Amino acid sequence: GTVDNEPNTGQQLSLYDHAEMEAYMVNLKRIGATALRWNTFLFGKDLRWNASGYCTGMCANAVANIKHGLDVAYSNGIVVQIVLSTAHFLSYTTETPDDVARVNNIRFMFTNEVATKYYITNVIRAISQTIGVHPGLFGYCLINEASGMYYPEDAGTGTWSDVKVHMSDFQKWVNWVASEIHDNQPGAMCCVSGIASGLYQYADAALIAAGGKTN
Repeated sequence: GTVDNEPNTGQQLSLYDHAEMEAYMVNLKRIGATALRWNTFLFGKDLRWNASGYCTGMCANAVANIKHGLDVAYSNGIVVQIVLSTAHFLSYTTETPDDVARVNNIRFMFTNEVATKYYITNVIRAISQTIGVHPGLFGYCLINEASGMYYPEDAGTGTWSDVKVHMSDFQKWVNWVASEIHDNQPGAMCCVSGIASGLYQYADAALIAAGGKTN
């Protein structure tokens, strides 16, 4: 899916179009594809927040739409990696009050323990417990291009998001989110994407040291 949030990008959860996804998977099968990455949450616009900035869930039918996408993928011999967040999460699209609130809430979710637990309960647990082990699910990219949201002192490669987070906060967040996924969907691969020089940042030892969860 693209990241422009237009109505015709039906792979985004709030704009999800069953027929479009079915046609998309059929076409992928025709060209011989066997796996894809689904940028499921784009800018985080399908997450929902309360007045205190805690994540209370997702748009209507979010989990059912994810399940449908996985079902259709599997029926066409394709496995899916769900992308939970990207460097676009902390970038403004319009700088309207709603957009600023979105970015602030997402940064809070990444950096505050209580806010992270709200996200894990209302998003990660809601998805992973409901869907469970699924033959169409390869796994999750927890953060795409994480270093794009680092404070400059944490990244030698340059950052580009409008709002920044420390690498150590991301390490803890990834540790907790991956642990919840593995509790509910054993075998689902979890990763963080970026450049090869950052591999050590998300090695098991680094994640366990940051977040304390060993699975």
